[in-house]
Amino acid sequence: MRLNPDTHNLLATALDEFRAQMLPHIAPEQRYTALMIANALAMTQRDLDAAASGARAFQAAMAALYGDSTDVAAEQLESRFAADIEAGAFDAPSPNREAAFRCLQTLIAAKLAITNPKLVREERWPRPLHNA
Repeated sequence: MRLNPDTHNLLATALDEFRAQMLPHIAPEQRYTALMIANALAMTQRDLDAAASGARAFQAAMAALYGDSTDVAAEQLESRFAADIEAGAFDAPSPNREAAFRCLQTLIAAKLAITNPKLVREERWPRPLHNA
């Protein structure tokens, strides 16, 4: 058993133990259900990994735009970013505009890693920046 009982480690331990200790002893008529449970745990683990990785990437992109923002929650950063976009803060060509495009790409890539990971794996995202 792992020593750090956070959500990620708990889920990883549960999946490992289920596969090692439970799955080999499941009756054949219940095997499909047991494999479905193992797959659901594995998918959830990948979702958590993708979300954590995406949050770190978004935080880094936002730091490039707004400066150090490590003490601000991701939801607050997204709200601030959305408000700045709505207010036209990035309409004029500038280094901040380029940083804003990178933030958008990072945010979208993080969300796609959870909702459509195949798109990210096939390297169809991120797309090149276009200056309008």
